[in-house]
Amino acid sequence: MRFTSLRGIRILTAALALAAGSAVCSNAGTDFGWRGSTYVADQDQGYKVKFGGRIMNDWVFNGPDDDLKFAMPSITDGTRFRRARLFSSGTIYHNVIYKAQFDFAGGDAKFKDMYMGVKDVPILGMLRVGHQKEPAGLETLTSSKVITFLERASVTHLMPERQTGILATRRLNNGKGTIAAGVFQEANKYGDATGNDYAFTGRVALAPVLKGHGRNLVHVGASVSYRQTAEDSVFSAKAKPENPIAPTFLETGAITSTHHTLVGGEFAANYNQFSVQSEVALAVVNSDSSGNPTLSSYYVQGSWFLTGESRGYKHGEMSGTKPTRNFDGKGGPGAWELAARYSKADFNDGVVTGGEYAVTTVGVNWYLNPYTRLMLNYAYTDLTGVGKMNSIMTRFQISF
Repeated sequence: MRFTSLRGIRILTAALALAAGSAVCSNAGTDFGWRGSTYVADQDQGYKVKFGGRIMNDWVFNGPDDDLKFAMPSITDGTRFRRARLFSSGTIYHNVIYKAQFDFAGGDAKFKDMYMGVKDVPILGMLRVGHQKEPAGLETLTSSKVITFLERASVTHLMPERQTGILATRRLNNGKGTIAAGVFQEANKYGDATGNDYAFTGRVALAPVLKGHGRNLVHVGASVSYRQTAEDSVFSAKAKPENPIAPTFLETGAITSTHHTLVGGEFAANYNQFSVQSEVALAVVNSDSSGNPTLSSYYVQGSWFLTGESRGYKHGEMSGTKPTRNFDGKGGPGAWELAARYSKADFNDGVVTGGEYAVTTVGVNWYLNPYTRLMLNYAYTDLTGVGKMNSIMTRFQISF
């Protein structure tokens, strides 16, 4: 094979070095290697492309009482691949970005993140177009790789997640603040959307205290999403009890509505190895026929790293934890975290009777290294007026 430039020879040399097992190989600007995911980069040309994924396998043992078992006979034990994802992301010519992420859990290849964007746009900051998370809610925006418990708190059932839209994000005050806003359409699992149902979503997040890359931190944030629907359309909400294989416990059914508003408030703090986090979420539904109901949810959680590490933080979102000493068979313990959370969701208001529950969860997380984690959760769920359930849940997780 003949190359017409020395760059081609450098790229081939670096690729052969990687194939031979080199963890990182650099040659005249071209860099191949693995740092949490496989990458190839060239600083001179301004590109970096990454390839990776994540696997999460859950095992759940549910123990409903007799009343709940009678009301919901579908409750059972089981195992599930909660996430099985592959992705590529990168930067092209310094300021163009992209991400393509698919989730194969459940047997279908569903879109997760699927967008392109441009950095350093005047006034707007970073502009992204495609299927992506709407800017709402700390727990929702935190990656599933680093959430403290197996499942996100129930406030996320009243917050938007991924839809197809246009999003602008600007960082403020040297990284201590983030403001984001966008317009979205509700999309299917392939990112496609039709009709004139639009959502306008925005979030402001501030970290008035931010030291040591988030080791000492105070975070506050708020988000709002105005979501219009076609005439005579409906609103509905449902929620599982923070359990990866449990059936739906709360469900409002169809509520005739022309629009609704989702509102969220956030607080988080780190003090060395200790952390606390809390959110509240409201769904205010415009529905004369149903009395304009308001649904609500909140949670409070805390964690403690026995081995001295802390939760990470970056640009208004919680990020990963790096053990001081990885578990390597040579005495390194990895990182050990104890955590507890109380969460409540109330989908009852007036004529709307979607149900109400409270979930108390305690957990132990073992981070073998920054990319491998074992999780054990015990959850006590009280479905008001129906019954109670004890659950033991485990997760085996790796990202690459």
